[in-house]
Amino acid sequence: MLGDCTNCEIKNYLHSGGVMGNVGFSLNPRADLGAEVFWVPQTLTTGDEIRVTYLLAATDFRPWRKGFFLKAGAGMAFMTNWLKALDDQEPPVRSKAFAVEIGAGWEWTLHGRFGAQVWATQHAAALGDLQLSNQVIENVMGNFWSVGAGIVIR
Repeated sequence: MLGDCTNCEIKNYLHSGGVMGNVGFSLNPRADLGAEVFWVPQTLTTGDEIRVTYLLAATDFRPWRKGFFLKAGAGMAFMTNWLKALDDQEPPVRSKAFAVEIGAGWEWTLHGRFGAQVWATQHAAALGDLQLSNQVIENVMGNFWSVGAGIVIR
């Protein structure tokens, strides 16, 4: 995870686990459409907690019908205490951000309607400019890189 902004001098890279869930339907043998939830809790070295929840409309596209797939999505990210990742400011308790996702992965059919997949994604959340009592923090962004595995039921 990386919290960044135009005025920020320090790049804050953090590592954490997260949970992702998808639900949807197949449009055709090559494409799926659905909704995705991605939740990332993080505890900073200061003991402060950051929580980010992405709610996205997502699609998977398989160029060869099986195996490799591309992933994309857009929606909202709900963030708690996000500015603690950028600076030691008193943040707004909750923030909303425009969110996008891109990624790729591989899917295996194991038995009938069941399968497994692995993927790598980048989720980005753009909060824009945040006004604090003593300054404006410009172009606040949150970037999350993830690698995961999942169970597929079709």
